[in-house]
Amino acid sequence: MSKEQGCVLKAWEVTMKKTQQAKKRANNIFGTVSVAPQTDDETSTTNENDDESSTGEMYHAEKVLPNGDYYTGQWYDSFPHGHGKYLWTDGCTYIGEWYNGKTMGKGKFGWPSGATYEGEFKSGYMDGTGTYTGPSGDTYRGQWVMNLKHGHGIKSFANGDVYDGEWRRGLQEAQGKYRWRDESYYIGEWKNGSICGKGTFVWSDGSRYDGFWDDGFPSGNGTFKWDDGSFYVGHWLHSKLET
Repeated sequence: MSKEQGCVLKAWEVTMKKTQQAKKRANNIFGTVSVAPQTDDETSTTNENDDESSTGEMYHAEKVLPNGDYYTGQWYDSFPHGHGKYLWTDGCTYIGEWYNGKTMGKGKFGWPSGATYEGEFKSGYMDGTGTYTGPSGDTYRGQWVMNLKHGHGIKSFANGDVYDGEWRRGLQEAQGKYRWRDESYYIGEWKNGSICGKGTFVWSDGSRYDGFWDDGFPSGNGTFKWDDGSFYVGHWLHSKLET
């Protein structure tokens, strides 16, 4: 692997870490907000045919809650329940299904930054299958568990790069393919968001490396093949041949 390509890999790794940190901050906004329960002194309006009696039946309501949040939709026993729209005072929004005051089922959540998530929710978390679109234009389509990418998913970066593979707790893990916008690509194993294990890197000029990797660099036994068909087999240590 050339020094230039190694720098590209390390720069990409740093970018990925920054992206994950930004995403965690966004997740924290969503994961910590709570729906304010109904109280006797809150402002509320209901339709004429709505049943707000003590029978505990679900009804439609528009409510300004004590903390300033606003909700319109189906309501049951002091909480959103059914389908409704919730507006937080910090600018976050959610439109979709609810169960006893928690986002549950299918819906769409929006952050003040312009980021959105549309898909499945469970017990107040992004959980299931859904699409996250970041404020910079990055998108992730795939599986989630408790606000983190987990399972198979495809992330398309605003700069044209694409990762298609497995995720664990928000980071690339196990098998996956990353394609750069210059058509270079890596396919193989990942660990904690970095190229690690056995895999193949193919450059846009046709050169390729097949072998083992560690923290984004060739490390261990591997074969480098030039575009003219010649090749070299040896042991590598962080992109350098051991002699």
